[in-house]
Amino acid sequence: MTGKKTVKTKYEELKLTLEEALEKGDKLAIELHKIPDPDAMAAGLFIYELTKAMGYKPTITHQGRLSHPQNIVMARKLDIPLNCYGINGEESLNPENFDSFIYVDHSGSNSYWHSEGKIPEDKLIGIIDHHELSEKHSDNLFIDKRKVGAVSSILAEYLKDGAQEEYFAEEEKLKKISSALFLGIRSDTRTLKRDVDILDSTMHAYLWDHVDMNLVDGIEDLDWSTEWFDRYGRAINQRKSKNGVTVASVGYIEAEERDVIPIVADQLIRERSIQTVYVFGIRPDVIDFSIRTRDPTYIFETLKEVFEPLSAGGREGTGGMQLTNPFTGFFSPDSKTEKTTNESIIRAKIEKTIFHEEDKE
Repeated sequence: MTGKKTVKTKYEELKLTLEEALEKGDKLAIELHKIPDPDAMAAGLFIYELTKAMGYKPTITHQGRLSHPQNIVMARKLDIPLNCYGINGEESLNPENFDSFIYVDHSGSNSYWHSEGKIPEDKLIGIIDHHELSEKHSDNLFIDKRKVGAVSSILAEYLKDGAQEEYFAEEEKLKKISSALFLGIRSDTRTLKRDVDILDSTMHAYLWDHVDMNLVDGIEDLDWSTEWFDRYGRAINQRKSKNGVTVASVGYIEAEERDVIPIVADQLIRERSIQTVYVFGIRPDVIDFSIRTRDPTYIFETLKEVFEPLSAGGREGTGGMQLTNPFTGFFSPDSKTEKTTNESIIRAKIEKTIFHEEDKE
């Protein structure tokens, strides 16, 4: 663009974008996807520390509360200042109070504020993501979207390309951000075993020398709770498989238990001869899905059309979505009988769609 200084790296381009936006105001919202995972949290922490050092008053924002024990421990041990605004929003986190926004680990569709039109287009300054862009955005935005295993790998490249020397030179600060990004890469690539790009492996090696391995081990090697084992056992024992596809339910769950669903999906896809796995859990208002596949032709898009999800997203080999629970408001939360009946009806509809089954007379 005319009048702009020449940049050689995406890090330099991001820094220039941030410098220009700072002239309009210092209140920056770093909007993560609804329920952030280690990759999103690590990337959000990097942008938080970077922009804070540049003179911003940044806030990491997201809609849903953490439920996975590993994510909760990671946020606490790395002191990641997450701010959950909930589905209705908190007054202290009114999007109108921010001067600018940057999306990290999503491109908008997985943000409640964005989907509700609460983020003005002229206040969105950038997107850093490793999923497909879900919609058209302004050409004036800073966009760094790459098909890599983890968005943390992109941020680690920023660290290597100048941020370390300029903003993270202090040893403890470097150790903290390196440990976070290291965890993010390992989590989203399953320790470099899934969807790995050369950038992921290169940045994993680059960060290694600066990582607090005791901290990483303490976060990665968490034990499962008894409740999680019960959910896992239930899904295993009651799963239904047909033509290389498995459907499994973890039953009715509380919000803080929802992260057991992707963990079960990750295990079930390992079964020999299984190509695609659909695992769901039922809450009073929504049904949470995790989908895993080895088959590029799996019916994620078909499911989205049939069930009209509240939200859905994914990348090659993995996906997730939320559906409205059709029994919202029609059962007693304490009624085990009604929950069992409702789950049977929900499961029958899901299996009918996935297995192309005919209605039973």
